[in-house]
Amino acid sequence: MSEGNGFKPIPGYEGIYSASESGEIRRDAGSPMCKIGRILKPRIQKSAWTTYHRVNLCRDGKNNTQRIHRLIMLTFVGPCPDGKVVCHKNGNSFDNRLENLKYDTQKENVRFNIWMQSQQEQTETVDDQVV
Repeated sequence: MSEGNGFKPIPGYEGIYSASESGEIRRDAGSPMCKIGRILKPRIQKSAWTTYHRVNLCRDGKNNTQRIHRLIMLTFVGPCPDGKVVCHKNGNSFDNRLENLKYDTQKENVRFNIWMQSQQEQTETVDDQVV
């Protein structure tokens, strides 16, 4: 299938799946259970720190669960450098648009998430004080 509409083949899944800069994963190869061109429905995967959108990809008869933000970065930026993780710039782990993702260290990602949480708590405190 072509790379039209902003979709690009996912490395390791070329001809089977592609990803878009808007954070969608598409099936490019047909099967009895899945039509060509179908956008995969994200599932929620909880971790100790946050929750992420994930999809199940199938290759050579084996299912592989992948987090969408990692697939987007792999597809459009390249493999994750050693010592780095994929981070959501706005702190929203469901916002998997390429423009919202970056590689950074785990330490900086945790620091940012703690800061975001403190900002939300301050906003909630101010909202509670408004009558």
